[in-house]
Amino acid sequence: MVYGPAGGRVDFDDPNFVQTRVEFRLPGTYTLMLQASDGEKDANDLTVITVYGDPNQNDPPEVYAGSD
Repeated sequence: MVYGPAGGRVDFDDPNFVQTRVEFRLPGTYTLMLQASDGEKDANDLTVITVYGDPNQNDPPEVYAGSD
């Protein structure tokens, strides 16, 4: 987590897996640095996620990392 609410925490079930579950502990706006590597090339980028206090307002994120 690069930025987030005071006392906020982000937990990844398996941060090294291509598809994983993430839990945000507090509502607020989080900025995360996402990194990827295929062994030859590395890439990283920032993403901003807003978590609302009412879980019914949160939709699963959709991410497109671009074509290979």
